[in-house]
Amino acid sequence: MRLPHPLSHRHPRVLPGGPAPGGQGGRPLRGMHSGLGPEQGYHTPTGAPRVRALVAFLGGVLAATAAACGSVPAPGFRGVVKIGLVAPFSGPEWSVGYEALFAARAAVNRWNLEDRGRGLRAELVAEDDRSTAEFGRLQAEKLAADPRIVGAVGHPSWASLSAAAPVYRQAGLGLVNYWVPALPTDGPVYYLAPPWSRFETAAAQQLGPTGRLVVSFDPNACPWVGPGHGAGGNFPVAYLGAAPNPGGLPPGTEGVLICADGITAARWASTLGQAGQPAALFLGPPAYSLGLRNLLGSARAAVLVPTWRLPADEFQAFAAGFRNAGGGEPGPAAVGAYQATRLILRAVEQAAADGGWPDRDRVRAALQTLSPGGDLDRAEVGFISPGL
Repeated sequence: MRLPHPLSHRHPRVLPGGPAPGGQGGRPLRGMHSGLGPEQGYHTPTGAPRVRALVAFLGGVLAATAAACGSVPAPGFRGVVKIGLVAPFSGPEWSVGYEALFAARAAVNRWNLEDRGRGLRAELVAEDDRSTAEFGRLQAEKLAADPRIVGAVGHPSWASLSAAAPVYRQAGLGLVNYWVPALPTDGPVYYLAPPWSRFETAAAQQLGPTGRLVVSFDPNACPWVGPGHGAGGNFPVAYLGAAPNPGGLPPGTEGVLICADGITAARWASTLGQAGQPAALFLGPPAYSLGLRNLLGSARAAVLVPTWRLPADEFQAFAAGFRNAGGGEPGPAAVGAYQATRLILRAVEQAAADGGWPDRDRVRAALQTLSPGGDLDRAEVGFISPGL
């Protein structure tokens, strides 16, 4: 389904490196999106007609349902498997959800076209978690209640994921998360993003050889940050489990890495920016959304996000599928959701390889043996200049 007026998905540029210690000033970062291909870059978002996108999305669902009801199964057709997607389609981080929606659709469409004699057709069931614990758990319960759903993708915010994980564990439903920095695998949740220590390393490497990095974090949004979690390299780092105070930063501070949701991170970054300190500001993955530029105002910051390097031909196929699914230009959250959905579908295929039905137990067992590898390996850390 293609939107009559495509949802704007023009993204800030992504680099595998980062900003100079002196800050970006008014000059945009330039270079490739390190999760895609060397020819593609991101641009500043200019708008997002969410109502039109939602109307088109619902129309596409009805059209797809009608088409499915009227189709004649091919010889050897065994049935339909459902894949769940939980992401924010409303609230401040709605753009992250729509990136995931179009990307997951692209992965499912590709899998269905390939077929390979599986006799299976995949369908996507998308639910809105609003990036909150309440709706994260609610939508996980919806997925768990449908026995035809054999795997799930999403919950990019920690609030949603932490509330939903016990539901998936009890239901035996495997979930692949692509945005939360990797934690030790716990039951049915599998992580594709790098561990937090690599985000710290990426930020610290942009500073001078003796520069100090301060990591300021909201413990509720980023419980994986703090002393005892391990710094990502041999560099001086200090942790503040609260808003950074420009007058109270340790001597020699050259950069501050903020881990918090977009609204909180932008407020803290603005406070530091107005005080003229430090020279470099970085924001962690929870801050990412297309609305971040407006939240930051005049503050200058780079956002650290998980990124994948796809071969040029793979990117072209993905980008075309993303557009055909209703999107515009895919961003980093889209690539993550695409990779996660492909991993779930690979597990479905493996679970059905012996002719058995790919139920939740089989798919979860397949996920445990399919440690991400090749182009599905854990992501690198890239930097986004959000519309500067």
